[in-house]
Amino acid sequence: HTKFQLPHPNEKVFIVRTVKIPEVPEWCLDHWHPSEKAMYPDYFAKREQWKKLRVQSWDREVQQLQIETPADGPKSEALPPARKEGDLPPLWWQFVTRPRERPM
Repeated sequence: HTKFQLPHPNEKVFIVRTVKIPEVPEWCLDHWHPSEKAMYPDYFAKREQWKKLRVQSWDREVQQLQIETPADGPKSEALPPARKEGDLPPLWWQFVTRPRERPM
């Protein structure tokens, strides 16, 4: 949520509105124009590395989830940690690419 202070005709009064800004899915960044991506070269360079790593690690992540999920389904929403040295935890992508928390 973001707070805005709007001017009022009476100069001593402010109207405060809280507006929820919708979260845009991460994949929308793939459709940014190159000139927009050029404004954040470090982030987009790192993001390309993450995307390649995601493709490389996906099969291992899914295999780990299939092995560790009980036949009657998961008992909680908690994801297991990486089990082997150098592996990534399942579905790590959603944590790496999430936006930073905005202080209120």
